[in-house]
Amino acid sequence: GIALCTSASDFPVWRSQPIPLEGEAEYKFVICDDTGHAVVWEERANRTMRDLTSGGLAPLSSVIAVYAVWGAQADDQCDLRSCDANRT
Repeated sequence: GIALCTSASDFPVWRSQPIPLEGEAEYKFVICDDTGHAVVWEERANRTMRDLTSGGLAPLSSVIAVYAVWGAQADDQCDLRSCDANRT
């Protein structure tokens, strides 16, 4: 899985290291304990995210921010936005 991290100043925003994405990927949020074992899985179908660089929707160097709400059932409650590639 891909670990998300936050800090007192960033919360409630969580971040990951940049990950390559080609085509489409499925994902779901899970809360893990300190050893990395799953404690609580999001109770919904898997979310999907597609590569926005295909079809020219975002430049190849783009950083894509995923805005999602834990447990939201509708895919319209998840938003993908192209961001400044220099932001971390």
